[in-house]
Amino acid sequence: MRRWLQVWLLGVILLAISGCGLAGPTATPTPEPGYSKEELEAYLELAQPLLDEFNDTLEIAGSTARIALAPVVSELRRIQREFRRLECPEIAKTAHAYFSDGMDFGIQAFLAFMAQESDAEVERLFKKGREAMDKGIMALNIARVEAR
Repeated sequence: MRRWLQVWLLGVILLAISGCGLAGPTATPTPEPGYSKEELEAYLELAQPLLDEFNDTLEIAGSTARIALAPVVSELRRIQREFRRLECPEIAKTAHAYFSDGMDFGIQAFLAFMAQESDAEVERLFKKGREAMDKGIMALNIARVEAR
């Protein structure tokens, strides 16, 4: 399980690093509705701290004994609910959905681990979570390029 958690955390860390990544093209005089760089940046100011908090809590969960995971998983759920309640501009909706799914798969993986399901099932859920987070990062980078 530790190997999958490390891969999962790497994906979430890459998300945090990508916050400083790609710069979009120069703004046009009349940006299309839903593609405002300012709206995207305002969303990211709210989303990034929650993604960082989820990552930190996920790291704690990875080093917590199975018997003591319930409160940590509860905290992951709280962060996920708060993240899902964020309003996001149209341009960020795809990334937001992927990040939310990634959080959900990570939580499901820990619940499966707590329920002593097979290692294969736990690894499958962590992999799906990592893939969703990776897709979220790609969607966010595309949004940054498209934002004006």
